[in-house]
Amino acid sequence: MLIIGLFTKYFLLLMLIQGFIVGFVDAAGFKRNGMMDTYKKARFLGIGSIVLGFILYFLRMRM
Repeated sequence: MLIIGLFTKYFLLLMLIQGFIVGFVDAAGFKRNGMMDTYKKARFLGIGSIVLGFILYFLRMRM
């Protein structure tokens, strides 16, 4: 349970920034270059990172 204590609002902010860059900025570049498979993976990982960040942050708030 000590690991859950590491997920503060700063960590959430880092996860949101990283997820936004991968999921929207990098993915748009992949789509523009015709790399559709990589585009889908980047989009999935970016949005997944954002969702995971929120989940871990709210789990920490509940404990």
